[in-house]
Amino acid sequence: MHSTRKIRIAALPSVRLAPVSALPQPYSVEFKADWAELMTEVPQLPPSAIVLLDCTPEGRSERVPARMWELLLEFPSVAIVAALDVPSVAPELVGQLLSRGVADILDLSLEDTPALAEQRLREAHARPFKRSIEGGLDRYPSARARTIIRAAAHVAATGGSAAELAAQFNVVPETVGDWCAAAALPPPRRLQAWMRVLLAAFLLQEPPRAISAVAIACGYTTDRALRRAFNRFLGIDARTLRGQGAFQMAMREFNRDLSGCRDKRNTK
Repeated sequence: MHSTRKIRIAALPSVRLAPVSALPQPYSVEFKADWAELMTEVPQLPPSAIVLLDCTPEGRSERVPARMWELLLEFPSVAIVAALDVPSVAPELVGQLLSRGVADILDLSLEDTPALAEQRLREAHARPFKRSIEGGLDRYPSARARTIIRAAAHVAATGGSAAELAAQFNVVPETVGDWCAAAALPPPRRLQAWMRVLLAAFLLQEPPRAISAVAIACGYTTDRALRRAFNRFLGIDARTLRGQGAFQMAMREFNRDLSGCRDKRNTK
């Protein structure tokens, strides 16, 4: 599944990340001057963005920068890829990074060309959001339904529409509509609208993000448009939702909608 929209990669300068600077489109690599600039920029990054950090310990140290843990804790929605010279570090360090929320590991000893780095970054794209969607689904959606939902989450993170969902499968939108009906899913346009609501709820869990910034990041024209979407799909205001476990509540309502789709299909 590929996206033709620009995907920003924010990174800190490192000679070991030289191959990344030559990544092809749709990637756009932006090297920040230091941690302070990076931490200021992260809340403004779109959901499709990736933060790439060289985490290879220097000298005999087996530790990554302390700011790395701060970034993971403060912005769990961000797809953070840790670049490591994997053979030179303790396996426990790799496990620690993954268990604490890193989207993926770029092995600098093997993935040392733009093509190989691009493949790893593509797999990491929007992974925190996709993981949360999959983890929040109830047990009833079929394997086919989950594949469509996963693709819809990918499209939502890049600001795409139902037409782009069809493009993910190289089919026409009508075909995806038939698939959604057969898999007891909402029609593609409603499914993508749900993904945008879920993405907004996911981002609203992070206090540094303003509601207006979340609205723009998720493709809404204004924060008022986001509020209307929340009221329509969740029956609650964005400010109230923020203090009630935004994503978990949104997922409950999404699962309820899926249940209604199953009931409707079963009564036909």
